[in-house]
Amino acid sequence: MHAVPLVSIICITYNHEKYISLAIEGFLMQKTSFPFEILIHDDCSTDSTASIIKSYADKYPDLIRPIYQTVNQFSLGKKIAPIVFPYCRGKYLALCEGDDYWIDPNKLQKQVDFLEGHPDYVMCFTNGCIVDSSGVVIQEKQLRGETKDTYTFEDAPFQAPTHTRVFRKFDYKTLPESFKKARGLDTYLAVWQSQFGKVKFLDYVSSTYRHHSGGIFSSLSNTEKIIHITQTRYVLLELFPGHDNIQKELVKVLNGGGDHIKSLNDFSFYTKTYFEILKKVQIKYSFLLTAHFVSGLFKCCLFVVTGNLPSKGLRRVRR
Repeated sequence: MHAVPLVSIICITYNHEKYISLAIEGFLMQKTSFPFEILIHDDCSTDSTASIIKSYADKYPDLIRPIYQTVNQFSLGKKIAPIVFPYCRGKYLALCEGDDYWIDPNKLQKQVDFLEGHPDYVMCFTNGCIVDSSGVVIQEKQLRGETKDTYTFEDAPFQAPTHTRVFRKFDYKTLPESFKKARGLDTYLAVWQSQFGKVKFLDYVSSTYRHHSGGIFSSLSNTEKIIHITQTRYVLLELFPGHDNIQKELVKVLNGGGDHIKSLNDFSFYTKTYFEILKKVQIKYSFLLTAHFVSGLFKCCLFVVTGNLPSKGLRRVRR
């Protein structure tokens, strides 16, 4: 009989034939004092991803548990992580998509040691670095702004790179139905989980996020990224009405937004976003939101008056 794993690693992949081996090798190199399992969900890839997974599963049958779809679930509007959750046997879950990869062989041990010793924490995450499609580092630290040692529900939503997270297993059936509406399920889950305990940030780089044209988030246009971010926060605000920090995060979408207006289409989108957010936030935030909007309107007028209205789109935004 095989030992029950303490950790279930969840790897979600689709058309990652160039990258999946590196992700799996990052799992296999983990040095732990406890057993773990590797669940790899292939969402009906059209390249050789599934065959690569099978070759590893055949070689490591006691470690790797593949899940192969015959119909692409994402195209049906389904969230993939909840499909995998029921298969997990571990007390803790660790996430890493098939185009990302771990670089610290002691990653799991460090994070699980912390969670085992601190039962009041529900999640632990680290910093990461960002590479391009060829594996060249383009950003040494994914989180470069101000960070905290510990995050709570009041701090949510906070940046916690998905590929670095380890968290306590929960009953996925208790997830609110609204999770199906959220575009950013990773953000939604972190906020929802933070209700039940604190979240620890270990300030070191344990993993790598790959920025490439086939990535679910990195392939989006800047406008699409803003839609993704705001829509997720709308859903969270419906779930947690009046949450101060979620409202502040929505206001930040327009903070300095005038600097992003480089075309009439940008301004139209900017205006639409303003009125959408205005309907969501409390009146105490509407004044600041309106101030940002007026600032953007003034800058757009300057563009029109000077004739300097280039056709460039919105600048790159951070997740």
